[in-house]
Parts: sequence; C-alpha cells; structure tokens
Amino acid sequence: MISVNSHGIKGTWLFDTGAQASVMSVKMFRQIPPDKRPKKLPQMGQLSAANQSPLKVIGVYDMTLQIMGISCNNPVYVVDGLNQNAILGTDVMHKLNLCYSPKSNDFFFETNYPRFETAQISTISTETLPALTTLPIKVTGLTPGCQRPPKGILSLASISAPNYPLIGGGQGLVTPNQLGEVTVLVQNCAPYDIQLQRGEVLGYIENIQEVSGRITPVSYTHLTLPTKA
Repeated sequence: MISVNSHGIKGTWLFDTGAQASVMSVKMFRQIPPDKRPKKLPQMGQLSAANQSPLKVIGVYDMTLQIMGISCNNPVYVVDGLNQNAILGTDVMHKLNLCYSPKSNDFFFETNYPRFETAQISTISTETLPALTTLPIKVTGLTPGCQRPPKGILSLASISAPNYPLIGGGQGLVTPNQLGEVTVLVQNCAPYDIQLQRGEVLGYIENIQEVSGRITPVSYTHLTLPTKA
C-alpha cells in the first residue's frame, strides 16, 4: 500500500503492478468536496477485474495525484463496488518512474532507466490450462529495478513456474510491447486442469539483443577432435 493525496483527500492505495489503469472507489471519490472535484473525461474502453468480469465504471476523471512530494495529473476511473479504496496502476508508475523495492520494503523514484538484463514474467489475468495441453498466455515482465522491459528488445523467455512443477514450456524468442508484455507458450504436463491466478510467476525473460554483441565466437582452431583408435 502507498499513501496518495488526491484533491485534498489522503488515503492508502493498493500498489498494483498488474493494473494498467488507476481506479478509485465511489466512496473515496465522494469524500472530495463537489467544488474541488476534477474534470470528467470521456470514457475510453471498458475495465475488467482479474477474473475478466467487467467493472462498473461511474466515470473517468483527470485527477491530481501527489505521491511522496511529487505530483502528476492522470486519468482515474471511479468504480462502484471496488473492494479497495483505490488502486494505483502502472500508468502512474510509468509516468512518475515510481518503483517498489521488496528488499527494503520501500518505494522510490527511479531517475535513470536501469539497463534491462532480466525480468520476471507473471500472468496478467486468471488463466486455466487444460490437462496435457499447451496454450499461449500473455504475461507481463518486471525487472529487479521495478521497471517494465523496454519495447522492442529481442529477449529469450524461459518457463519455470516455482509453484507448479508440472508446468513447462521450454524457451522461446519474444519481444516486449509498449506495456512490457509478451506472449509465451505454456505447457501443462499434469493429467488435470490447472488454474493460474493473476500475478503467478511463470519464469523470466533475458535481454539477448544488447548482450549479443558481447558474446565471443568459438575459435575452432583451438579445438582438438579425438581420433579413432
């Protein structure tokens, strides 16, 4: 949870790296005095929960959000029936370069974009893998510096689900989109269906575009082949 001040209303927001948009409950929105409420924006698209059920959006507002002394304006969806006061999505995280460090259990602003070497990949929605099948699944990447992998970087995806030993998929070439998402082939080797929740770790991706130039080719002149007796 992270402390956010929005139009004079201070509250704790869920820091959700799986949410592409920031949302606020109707209850919290109504705490903002009518004369201080932000401008309403045209609604673009429909929001869905992690289980793909549609959210009841009341409106979209151009809100001023103050986090750790830094302010920005960003569209916030006001939702009826939200089970949190508010959710801070990756839209605001990217705008402010706001990160979370699990090691120190603290938030910080990343001023310099870290070099992308590896990123953990996890599901962005609930997925069901039928028994003994292979399915393409869209996942999102997150670097150790709490950043999304840059768009267009050729990467190698490796499937390794720590909580599901019977899930595999090997390796494959992928290229992150503008949201740091890639699609990977995931194989269920179990004789039963497996349901993956949103945020389930499925492995990692490695940047092979930037490191390929540092790979030294093998010199076959130094190899000695065995001879037949």
